[in-house]
Amino acid sequence: MFLWAEDPDLSGVRPPIPRAVPAPREGHSRHRQPKVPSHPGQVSIGQLRAVLSQELAAAAPSDLQPANATVWLPSLGERPLARRGLFAHGGPPGARTVLRTETPTLVAWQVTGLALDPLRALLFLSRLSDATARQSASSILPRLRLGNDLIFWSNAAKFALEILVGQHYLPSLRVDPTGRLEAVWQPILLEPRMEQHREELVRTMPPVCRAYNLETPADAP
Repeated sequence: MFLWAEDPDLSGVRPPIPRAVPAPREGHSRHRQPKVPSHPGQVSIGQLRAVLSQELAAAAPSDLQPANATVWLPSLGERPLARRGLFAHGGPPGARTVLRTETPTLVAWQVTGLALDPLRALLFLSRLSDATARQSASSILPRLRLGNDLIFWSNAAKFALEILVGQHYLPSLRVDPTGRLEAVWQPILLEPRMEQHREELVRTMPPVCRAYNLETPADAP
């Protein structure tokens, strides 16, 4: 599981946009891809690690490993639009709202964050709630807010635990990448309530959950 955070106050800084790479000279067939720009509003790993380990009790600091990812985000004027995330802030009292007429486009940005292994991620997500974030906020981050994608994955993790606790699964077989059969547990949602819950999760998945590590937005699952 990959976690990163954004500070909208930093997102307003215009990042350097990579220049086009010149065509290779004759006899040099190696093609260099343009560098993906770094997200200007991402929070430092040190601050993110402190929030996750101290405020949200996600895991021990040593369990949070640095990682990079590419994410396609709505952008305007060569910078990403600030989104509702871990480090979202409200505007100052009395501030005027500026209406934009430009149409946002999806742009790939490189973000640096922290990764959790599957088991620790499941434990973290199953204990997470928006109320927990509000109660945990302290001097490290007075206005802690969770992103819609993180809230979604928390709900999905709790649904997975509900499947396990309720024993909504049956033994089955599947073919592994080498062509061999392996035994697995297959979720079976026979209760209408459980199937309704699954359909609601599918319907409400935030688009950003499908925007990571893609060559183009059309590759989203």
